[in-house]
Amino acid sequence: MPSNNQTNNATKDAELGYWAIRGLAEPIRLLLVHTNTPFTDKHYHLQGEPGNWDKSDWLSVKFTLGMDFPNLPYYIDGDVKISESNAILHHIASKNNLIGQTEVERAECAQMQDVLADIRGACTSAFYSSNEATARQQLLTNCLPDKLMSLERVLAKNEWLSGASLTFVDFVLYELLDEFCKLDATVLKSFPTLASFMTKFESISPQVQTYLASSQHKTLPVNNKQAWFHLDAVHVYMPTVTAYTYIVLASCHVVLLVTLYVWLRKRQRRSMMTPVSPDVATPGPTASLVVGQPRHMRSPTEVVDAIIQWCLQRLGVSHDTAIVAFNAFELACQSYQLMQILGTVIDAWFVQAYAIIVVVHSLLTPWLFVSTRHRAGGRLHTVLVGWSRSVVSFCLSCLLPVLSLIAPALEYLWVDPTLSRDTFWTTRVLLVAQIVVVTSGFDYVTK
Repeated sequence: MPSNNQTNNATKDAELGYWAIRGLAEPIRLLLVHTNTPFTDKHYHLQGEPGNWDKSDWLSVKFTLGMDFPNLPYYIDGDVKISESNAILHHIASKNNLIGQTEVERAECAQMQDVLADIRGACTSAFYSSNEATARQQLLTNCLPDKLMSLERVLAKNEWLSGASLTFVDFVLYELLDEFCKLDATVLKSFPTLASFMTKFESISPQVQTYLASSQHKTLPVNNKQAWFHLDAVHVYMPTVTAYTYIVLASCHVVLLVTLYVWLRKRQRRSMMTPVSPDVATPGPTASLVVGQPRHMRSPTEVVDAIIQWCLQRLGVSHDTAIVAFNAFELACQSYQLMQILGTVIDAWFVQAYAIIVVVHSLLTPWLFVSTRHRAGGRLHTVLVGWSRSVVSFCLSCLLPVLSLIAPALEYLWVDPTLSRDTFWTTRVLLVAQIVVVTSGFDYVTK
């Protein structure tokens, strides 16, 4: 793993210098990690605001490195001092036998180096365009499909991009594809071979797996601050439909709570004015769930339960079967969300809390269902399972997301207003936001 802006070894490690972004340097970082090359990952930070960007963090040292052509990225390894990303990649790959095993593979590797450089150049022009909408549309509809189709054909007949051997251009391709997937999660939907390539690449070595899962990789922006696509942007799936769905669900909760409050007040006043005489409820779709309770004394929640019971009877499904099926579906959705969180969020407390709640829910709810099923007239398990499900849903859907977003928001407002220029802080918040909002059709169902 790279060290950040420091060297701990007695022998000075190699130094890779670049902006505090992924960009051109991320394939180099991946290559260094894969080859177990100790290096210092020197980050330079772009400061300022649009129209007044400040590059002094880099410019102040640019001409002090003893390089003939100082530029970012640069690589210093003993007497070797070079810039330009392709030159750096080729140098490291040559030392580690990653430029091809045969003459044909080496030729293919050289060709793919330029092909991928052209694709990177087109993407960079689009990402740094002043017209985001036009640039995004042209990139996703006019540029990438043809390029991706060509790459799909190459990988369909080869193990790796240059042939049977892993070469440094595979590191470049992986980074590009990962950026494309962050730009549009469906970009590889029509290219299964490229999707399989990404999965295979992520397992080329344990150290690469560790690095890809680390905060050092996840918190780096894709591009610099001038680009419209620089961080892991949060793309909301069908925002209008999603918004209306949340509004309807929230309104139902509010209406039910208000109705329940009004009912409780009326019941309190009625009990103070007149004694309540027993009445026998007439069976029907809204029959009372409490034996002997007058119809006018039924709570809104009991009415809703009665309607659900009536619907289940019409469908020929028992109440217990419905409880088991719904809880199994809910647990499957929560498990899916947990897997998404494990692969996205870097805040350990959030991941651990979410995982603990899901595990407790998966064990506690079945136990409550089985152990109390035949108590209190066969209704106690319904109450307890419903209660536990409500508590778990509240914690996972409301409490944890709100805490994870409010805490950094308060830190920004009351402690350190400059946090908005901190890429690590911003990316952490965006990664949590990606989990909170609905980002796909499947996500819409599970949330």
